[in-house]
Amino acid sequence: MAGCALVAESVLNVKMGGKRRLSTLVAALFLLLLTVLLGDVLAMIPMAALVGIMLMVCVSIFDWSSVFKMKKLPAGETFIMLSTVAAVLLTHDLAIGVGVGVLFSFIGFAIKASRVQIDSEWNGTRRTYRVQGQLFFASASELEEQIETQCEAEEIHLDLTGTKVWDHTANLAVKRTVERLRDNGKQVTVLRASADQAAV
Repeated sequence: MAGCALVAESVLNVKMGGKRRLSTLVAALFLLLLTVLLGDVLAMIPMAALVGIMLMVCVSIFDWSSVFKMKKLPAGETFIMLSTVAAVLLTHDLAIGVGVGVLFSFIGFAIKASRVQIDSEWNGTRRTYRVQGQLFFASASELEEQIETQCEAEEIHLDLTGTKVWDHTANLAVKRTVERLRDNGKQVTVLRASADQAAV
């Protein structure tokens, strides 16, 4: 019952136009009424009848067009969808399938977030590094590797306005990079994205 409310009820609400909180509240209260007050009556319904109903629900809520668009979808999304379906079929447990899908989605997000783009441009004797992406423990090393500490520029601008420093490891990477640049005689200016990120 909980799995049905989590997935099928939500999708059916949206498909029938119920996109506000009231539709979700009504569905949840009705399901609570069925399970708490009418549990004995529900137990009398043959499992075969419930299976038939659930199969029809699955047919109606499944996005059939996605099957024919798999080649056009990103490989990561296709892998997550297929792994979720495989987990459900192998374990006969919707919760495990959802857990597998969420886990792979998290891993994919972490891989994408760890990619940092660093562009540099020259303006006379000044070199500006513009960092785009998220700086945290997984991407901090890339920052140190891509910034040349022994370049010919006399002045270095490290522009972090397009990123956010999330953790202590990333903050240390920024500080180490600035220290190495200064040790090589560079005048370093760090531009931060917000006031809560103090300048190095």
